[in-house]
Amino acid sequence: MNMPTDTETTPEIRCSHRELRDPATLVAHPRNPNRHGLPQVDMLARIIGHQGWRNPIVLSARS
Repeated sequence: MNMPTDTETTPEIRCSHRELRDPATLVAHPRNPNRHGLPQVDMLARIIGHQGWRNPIVLSARS
């Protein structure tokens, strides 16, 4: 089995913000009203693990 090269595993970014971040470094905004309990987070993780993720997660310092 051939292992993918770095260019095959790194997605192309097509927007004005061209930086990839490690999700572990992200911090939730304290005034964000969108909260998810642990059971919902676990369920979403299982779904994403099974189906994959098709769209990039876009973050903005302005929101």
